[in-house]
Amino acid sequence: MKYNKFSCYNYGPFYSNNEIDFSVNSGDGKTVIIIHADNGNGKTSIINGTKLALHGKNALLTQNETYNQFLLEKINEQSRAEGNTQAWVEVDLTGTEEIGEDEVELTIRVKRKWQIIGDRDVSQDVFVYKNGILIDFSNEDDINTFINSYIPHEVIQFFAFDAEKIRYVANESNDADELSNDINNTLNISPYLQTEYLLERFSEKQKRVLITNQTNTNTAAIEAERTHLEEEKDYLLKERKKNQLLQEKKKSELKRKRKWLMEHGYKGEQDRTKLEWKLDSLKQEKEAIELQFTNFSSDILPYLILLDEMEDVKEQLESEHSLSSHVMSYRETLEKKQMHINTVLNNDDTLPPLLEVQKKQLLLRINGSWDELFPAQHSLTPLYHFEAIPNKEFGGFVKKFKEKMQQVLITANDAKLSVSKYDEHLNSIKHLEYNLTNLPTSEQTDKQDRESKGLTSEINTIDCMLKEIDDKVLIIDQKLIKCEQSLQELRFQLRRNREIKERLEVGERVLSLYGEFISQLKLEKAKAIQQRAEEMFHKLTHKEANNFKFLIDEETFALSLLRTDGTPRPKRLLSEAEKQIYGLSITFALGTSSIREFGFMIDSPFGKLDKKHRKNVIHQFIPVVSSQVILLSHDEEITPEYREELLHYTAKEYTIKYNGNNAMILEGYKLSEMG
Repeated sequence: MKYNKFSCYNYGPFYSNNEIDFSVNSGDGKTVIIIHADNGNGKTSIINGTKLALHGKNALLTQNETYNQFLLEKINEQSRAEGNTQAWVEVDLTGTEEIGEDEVELTIRVKRKWQIIGDRDVSQDVFVYKNGILIDFSNEDDINTFINSYIPHEVIQFFAFDAEKIRYVANESNDADELSNDINNTLNISPYLQTEYLLERFSEKQKRVLITNQTNTNTAAIEAERTHLEEEKDYLLKERKKNQLLQEKKKSELKRKRKWLMEHGYKGEQDRTKLEWKLDSLKQEKEAIELQFTNFSSDILPYLILLDEMEDVKEQLESEHSLSSHVMSYRETLEKKQMHINTVLNNDDTLPPLLEVQKKQLLLRINGSWDELFPAQHSLTPLYHFEAIPNKEFGGFVKKFKEKMQQVLITANDAKLSVSKYDEHLNSIKHLEYNLTNLPTSEQTDKQDRESKGLTSEINTIDCMLKEIDDKVLIIDQKLIKCEQSLQELRFQLRRNREIKERLEVGERVLSLYGEFISQLKLEKAKAIQQRAEEMFHKLTHKEANNFKFLIDEETFALSLLRTDGTPRPKRLLSEAEKQIYGLSITFALGTSSIREFGFMIDSPFGKLDKKHRKNVIHQFIPVVSSQVILLSHDEEITPEYREELLHYTAKEYTIKYNGNNAMILEGYKLSEMG
């Protein structure tokens, strides 16, 4: 199995969600992933987190503390300070497995989640997915058995390790006991492990009742919570529908008011202004006509009233003119006659005096002759003293009279037009005043505007209420999803309890066959481990004196070193660097001899090695030990020189950087920037 991805949440120095992509393409020869970090920045946390996710307390990560205390201390400090006491680690593995005669792709994902309950207790859940499907197990031992079938917890110490500490395999105390047992378990052929599992199985059956009861209790509680959430959701949906209807009603009312304001209100104010201006103009024109008519009435009205009698006046004037002429002629005749009479009566001193008789005769003759020449017009006698108008004066008077009459006629026509226009103005004024009474007032417009603003505010308030309801519904939906997920996991447990007997029966038959297979496999693996460990040890060392031979017991897998003469070579006599090389050689042999290929995760890969040994490790060990090698190192170990040589095999690089009190994972080589 190879590592595909490591993820964690609030684990150790890593706050919130963090992940590293470990996938490589072995086809291009670049199989190495380097994680750079200063000491104390979280390199070891990645290796330990991988072991913890897969094997929990079986990873043997604790020292003096309990496993419960270990989990509690691995919850990120900032997360705990914020009140979030949940953490998890997750490992994705990829590989292949044989199904029948076919070899198919395989993915395993293990997620170990824990959180603080009460004061100092910790609850833990483990979820295992095979090819993306959650697998249900009856208890944690079943989970461990499943995981150990792919990557045993004894294997992890050989394929995810600190290179400086791998030297422990060279300790003499491991020759016949610990190391041989680890190798045996690494190859998954230990009959003792199977026997122990079968013996423990009986006691686990008794725990099933408790698990079932707890499962039923949890299921009832979650279903009750789900029912409550669904009722609350139904209530909120009804409230949302009611508010939506109210909002639509207010929007419709707002639309009507805005339409009225656009068609009548704002436009009505503009129309009112125009009509009032036009009305004022008409009233001013009406008043001007009235003033004009008033002036016309005082000056022309008398003539206008007598307009029909003007012809009679004209005839009368002509008659009076004729009479005046006769009167004047009559008056002249009388004056001449009187002059002659006066001549007779007043005898001139130059003439001889007349007698009275002569005077009478002359007077008679004058009167008689005068009457013959100028017949008497007795009708004019009363007008004798009438002051006749001279012809010239009368002509001027008639001319003025005619001009005045013409002016009166023109003015009369203008007056008629003015009266007609005045009537039109009166009708227009009446029509405008009527229209004004039908236009909305500014008070009405202001009222509609205020009501529109009020409706807008109410609609916005309803919008806020709807958003709040939607947010609550969303939260409830999320809770319902979590309830459903929890119920699904609990149902998995219930189905698991029902199926456990069948699995145990199958497991017993499989274990029987598996034991026979292991017996045959042990012989082949012992020889392969001996040969490959010896070859790698010789490649990595550079002292000819280290031409040792490896010897492995085919039954116990106990390892020992032999000199060239065949005598035992105590491993305690090896230098620290040789012990490290010895440990690397053993891991190489185990990795290449295993049924499945494992990815290697090595912390401080060079450890105590000198320059030449380091170059041997770079070119003789790292490229061939596995198709995936993850190196975790600080800048004093993988220096720029060694990094340059490793780049030939490197697929990816990451840098762990501290940000405040928390570590963060960056892609690429960033140590130079951090310096």
